[in-house]
Amino acid sequence: MIDDVLSRFDFTPDTGLVWVTKSQEAANYTELLAINEAKRFKADAVYFRRFENSNHSVPQVYIYDRAFSDDELLETHTNLWSSGVVPLFYVATSTEVKIYNCSKSLEGKGKKNLRLDPIQIFSLIGDIQQKIEAEKFSAKLFDNGTFWEEHPEILKVSESPYQKLLNGLLNAKKNLEQQQELHLSPSTISKLLIIGVLVKYLEDKEDKNGTNLLEISRDFYQQFPDCKQFTDILRNGYINAFLEELNIKFNGKVFDLKPEEKQELGKANLSYVAAVFDADIEGHQYVLWKLYAFNFLPIELISGIYEAFLKKEKGVVYTPPYLVNLLIDECMPLDKAEEMFSTGTFKVLDPACGSGIFLVAALKRMVQWQAILNYKATESIDYPNIETIKRIVRDNIFGVDIEEGATFISIFSLCIAICDKLSPMQIWNELRFDDLGEENIVTDNFFGVFDQLKAQGFDLVIGNPPFNPPSGFSKLGYFDLIQKNFSITPNLLISGGQLALFFLDKAVELRRSGGKICFILPANSWLYNSKATPYRTFFMENYRVEKIFDFTHLSDRLFHGSATPAVCATIATDLQPKERLGKVLHIIIKRSKVAEERFYFEIDHYDVHQIKYKIALDNSLVWKCNLFSGGRLIQLISYLSGLRSLDEFLFKMKNEKNWVYGEGYKANDYAVASEKNTYVEAEWITDKQTVEKLDESGMTITIEQRKYFSRPRSTKKNIFKPPHILIKESLGKNKIPMAFSEEYLCFNDRIFGIHAPLDQRNELFRLYESFLRSSSLNRLYALTTSGESGVTKSPFVLDGIDILKIPYPENPEDIQLGYSEKIIQDDVLNYYIKSSSNSEKSPLNYSTTESHLHAFGEVFCNTLNPIYEQNGMKWFSLGFQFDQTTVMHVFCFGKPQQGILPEIFEGGLAGIEKLLYNTTRRNIRISRVLREYLHIEGYDVLILIKPRALRYWLRSIALRDADETFADLKISGF
Repeated sequence: MIDDVLSRFDFTPDTGLVWVTKSQEAANYTELLAINEAKRFKADAVYFRRFENSNHSVPQVYIYDRAFSDDELLETHTNLWSSGVVPLFYVATSTEVKIYNCSKSLEGKGKKNLRLDPIQIFSLIGDIQQKIEAEKFSAKLFDNGTFWEEHPEILKVSESPYQKLLNGLLNAKKNLEQQQELHLSPSTISKLLIIGVLVKYLEDKEDKNGTNLLEISRDFYQQFPDCKQFTDILRNGYINAFLEELNIKFNGKVFDLKPEEKQELGKANLSYVAAVFDADIEGHQYVLWKLYAFNFLPIELISGIYEAFLKKEKGVVYTPPYLVNLLIDECMPLDKAEEMFSTGTFKVLDPACGSGIFLVAALKRMVQWQAILNYKATESIDYPNIETIKRIVRDNIFGVDIEEGATFISIFSLCIAICDKLSPMQIWNELRFDDLGEENIVTDNFFGVFDQLKAQGFDLVIGNPPFNPPSGFSKLGYFDLIQKNFSITPNLLISGGQLALFFLDKAVELRRSGGKICFILPANSWLYNSKATPYRTFFMENYRVEKIFDFTHLSDRLFHGSATPAVCATIATDLQPKERLGKVLHIIIKRSKVAEERFYFEIDHYDVHQIKYKIALDNSLVWKCNLFSGGRLIQLISYLSGLRSLDEFLFKMKNEKNWVYGEGYKANDYAVASEKNTYVEAEWITDKQTVEKLDESGMTITIEQRKYFSRPRSTKKNIFKPPHILIKESLGKNKIPMAFSEEYLCFNDRIFGIHAPLDQRNELFRLYESFLRSSSLNRLYALTTSGESGVTKSPFVLDGIDILKIPYPENPEDIQLGYSEKIIQDDVLNYYIKSSSNSEKSPLNYSTTESHLHAFGEVFCNTLNPIYEQNGMKWFSLGFQFDQTTVMHVFCFGKPQQGILPEIFEGGLAGIEKLLYNTTRRNIRISRVLREYLHIEGYDVLILIKPRALRYWLRSIALRDADETFADLKISGF
């Protein structure tokens, strides 16, 4: 019965459905562990998204084959929401299927007022409309990831347990710090909250029979009169005695307090603190306890929450759990247990560990590895015992941080991680924490302990090193201080005092032979700024960079709060001589709903750019070109970079004809000069006409009233004299704003000016006309070569240096674009330039129309036919079909005729799915981007199946598909 019900939603064992009672049907170890986890939530089945050519799956839906009481339903939702294991669960009965969203929290005043409504109900006696609606929740949409694009309203990061708990803790901390009558220092408040989370976790910890630690430890609480739980301890003034007993009970100094903290807590009335923890303060909504099933909170989430208590420094960003999980999966794949952990040793170091979130995730993976090794030996999922987990921590988990508060939190996080797979009885009767602060988690400057660490030989060095120095230091000043204090220098000069690159330079030396390093780095300083090239080249000549995950397009959504750094994650290992012939994977993480809401990263074929290692070393333009589509764009920009630049032309004219060029003035907004004499008067600017606004529609002129200037352009004041060209440092929406002026005009430093003597007016005007004619090409070149446009700034903002790099060849025909080059230019400027836009508003995610598909087919065939067309045989589009989420486009090679191969389109997309499965045994549903070759009735047939979003069907993508098709056919001898 239930199988028939689920088949209406295309949930079948052939695709991704696994019943909890049939774990032997799991396709890989990810599914095996996930099925074991589903038992904790009493789920009957799990539907997985499986990935082609991968041993990795992601749980999408829990399925319950029974009816729920209201209380059972609320409890199930709370547990699933807290855990984040799946975003949806389906409840199937004999008459209907209800779908619930467990990515959203339930809030209300008291449990009786909580209500959980399904987002959809399907009657099993439904009509055609019901069937249509069911397709919107079909397994097919989960298989290729388009479900979340079709239902963007379901995922909201603001509703996640991570964000709710983080906001709740921050609000509680702020509120407690405002209660002066408590007489608690901010550091003591932070420690109390940190300890509170751990105690609540321990109190809620349950075994499979529902017995929790609070029940087991009842005798422990009885030694404190009128106390049954942690908040009672706070209200009744037993906090110091309680923590001392816990310290004796669990050892490891985890619950240690400093003398001044004991003194503060001993004097304070903590009833208000208890009320905060109970969310029992009028006018405040604290989500510390009541919304959560702490027993089900992921351990890496708790570690991530603890980062809220770290000392705030400028430029410090806290690594979100979904980014940590991506990098751990890359560096410590779940299916590599035998290869990487057969000896029980895999040493991991985070040299700037913060809250320990990377270390906690690494420990979790090692525990999973051990469970897999146990399964291979016994065919039973048995997680390691207490002593084994403690040994794994002692032997394998290491961290360093300069802040004592950070190392304290790291140790706390690891203690929670140790408890994760233990039963309450094991925790209470057997667990004694080691003092991890002695050798594993060290409070020190990384550069100060570098020599001691170097002797250890780590399998993986991973982390998010600081981008900026501590408060009170400049970048260069702190850089110099490190070198002086610790007698340590980088292996090659690092431009601009980039602290993260200094960490990278030394941390990579701490690996054992064959070990890896994985660092989150500032994208601008590592990839895009021209000053980064010498050090990056040096690094890549000495170490094998395998992959770079580039999160630049997500800079405003990747991290919590207002931090918006553009970052990338680089994975490197030893470089073997032959690997210079290999490739580097530059993976551009696109804007998608699931990434913006910090759920996971959707990566498909077109996001992965394979760069030949030699090109990665020699051509610094490749990285920025990949950010805006890659492929043939790299060839075009590389060609243009070889032409004479505007800078070269102007330099020649300056020396030979007295031309002057540069940015305009910077003014002082104050009425008087600075005491430091930073500002000076400039009579050639004050009371003169100045450009107030320059955009694509023209100029607005005003009179400059200000008297003092920090950059008056004393040596370049002729840029204000006519004749001159004024160029706004902006790409504009359609063209770079510029003007040719024959009157005296001043302008600020966001305008680039070029002045020529009067007898050179015609030459200057030719330059102006040339720039107008080639405005689109100039925009393309500036965008794809700028170190900051689209990285640290809006893609529409330029610098003077970006304008100077624009090509201005001696022969204008050198910049006349061909057929494919014009396509690339148009797509970059119309679509890819908006890659950083909100995914729901980006034109890249618009739904593809028939006109788009016709244009795609035309470009695809026009690209291949100059190579293959002969004797009346050529590539042609047979046609296409699409539904709400997917497009199928079919191409043939042969003699075009009417009515050929009609069977391909019989049955629509379902028919082609069946055809491909019957002929190739491939499950096309799990392929987000599929290219399949068939031979039918004398025709060579190519079938492309991709999501309907326009990004997959742009004309520039047709060029890439054609290039890849040519490469495939060449390999097969066609």
